Amino acid sequence: SSILVDIGTQSTHSIGLPNSYASIAEPTVTRDERSLAYCMGYPLMNSLYVTTPSRPSGGDVIVQGNFDTQTGLYYNVMAPTWSQDGSLLAFVLGVFNLNTFEVRGDVFVVNRNGTGLRRVTELPGNKIADSPSFSLDDQNIAFTVYTSSKSSFTTDELLMARRDIAVVPSAGGTIGYLTQDGTCSHPCFAGNISTSVELSPPQPKDISVNVFPHPVVAHSQVTISVPVEGRYSIALYDVMGRVVRRIYNGEVTGGMLRFELSQRDLAPGVYSLQVTGGETATAKLLTVIR
Repeated sequence: SSILVDIGTQSTHSIGLPNSYASIAEPTVTRDERSLAYCMGYPLMNSLYVTTPSRPSGGDVIVQGNFDTQTGLYYNVMAPTWSQDGSLLAFVLGVFNLNTFEVRGDVFVVNRNGTGLRRVTELPGNKIADSPSFSLDDQNIAFTVYTSSKSSFTTDELLMARRDIAVVPSAGGTIGYLTQDGTCSHPCFAGNISTSVELSPPQPKDISVNVFPHPVVAHSQVTISVPVEGRYSIALYDVMGRVVRRIYNGEVTGGMLRFELSQRDLAPGVYSLQVTGGETATAKLLTVIR
C-alpha cells in the first residue's frame, strides 16, 4: 500500500489495497496540498482516484480502468498530473492489446470530480504519450512522445524508442514538437508559455544527422534535419572514401527525412554517412558491429 506523510505533523496514513493483486502508483498532489490523485488497480488496468487529507484511507474513482474480454484490450490510467489551479487532471490512457501486444497511449483531461472527460491527443499507431505537465496558465500541456520505427508500437520497442517533447493546447488542437533529437522526455514547466507561441519544430541552421541506436547492430533509424527544403543526396562511404551505398537522391520537404539503415551487406567497421544539398554538407561517422 501507499503511505501518506503529513510534513507538518509527521503523521502517516495508509491507503489500503483491495487485494494482493492490486497496486498503487504515481501519486500527485495539488499545489495547495489539499487533494491527492493516484493510480490503483490490477496490472494493466489501473484506475484514477482522488482523495483528500480528510479521507486518507480511500478516494473516489475518477476514471475507471478496464479489461474488455471480447476485444482483448486493457485500459490503463497512467501518469496523472494536476493543473495549476487544481481543477483538472491530465493523464495518459494506455491501451494494451493482449492479442497483438500493441500499445496505444494518448493524453486525456478530466475535471477533478470526474466530469468533462475529453481526449486531448490522437497520436498515430507508432507513437504513444507519457508524462503530461500543465503550463503555469493551464492553457497548454507538455508531454513525452515515444516514437517507434515501425508502423505500430509494441511493448518490446519501448526502451529503444525515440523520445521527444511536444506541446498541445489543454483543450485539444495542433501538436507542436519542442525537441526532435530523440533523447528528451519527462517535461516540466518552469515558466509560463503563452498560447500565442508558435508551436512549431525548431529549424536547424545546418544539416544534422541522428542515428539510433548506434552503433548499428542490425538496423538503425536515421533522421536528417535540413535548414531549407530542396534536393539532397545521401550516401555511405567506407574508410577508403569509396561509395558502398547510395541511399537517397531527391527532394526533402518539411525540413526532415527519415529512413532505416540496415546492416545488410556491410562489413563491421567505420563508415561515413554524407549528406549534401545546395551549399551545405555534413558527414557523420557510423560504427557497424555484429
